[in-house]
Amino acid sequence: MPTTDDLKRSKFVTQKDVETAILATITGWEETNFAKEGTEPDMGYALTLKETDKPLSLNPTKGQVITEICRLEKGLPFEKAKDFNNWKGLRIVVYRD
Repeated sequence: MPTTDDLKRSKFVTQKDVETAILATITGWEETNFAKEGTEPDMGYALTLKETDKPLSLNPTKGQVITEICRLEKGLPFEKAKDFNNWKGLRIVVYRD
């Protein structure tokens, strides 16, 4: 049976897409426009993930967490760990908060 959750469509991963946590592999990133159609562009970044068809939007908090994962997993210094290109291949958990 449909609910009001079915009325909102998004081209990005949303809470609705994450019923249970997903262990996801970062395959890349893209610059994207987050603005609604017909409004001024609102450019930002999103990660592409092997396990989903939709990209995961990035914000400063997600970026800081992934930077720390990269630093620990790949043994990179902070300045290199915050480069999106170094995130490829990292596995992250995407979950509903």
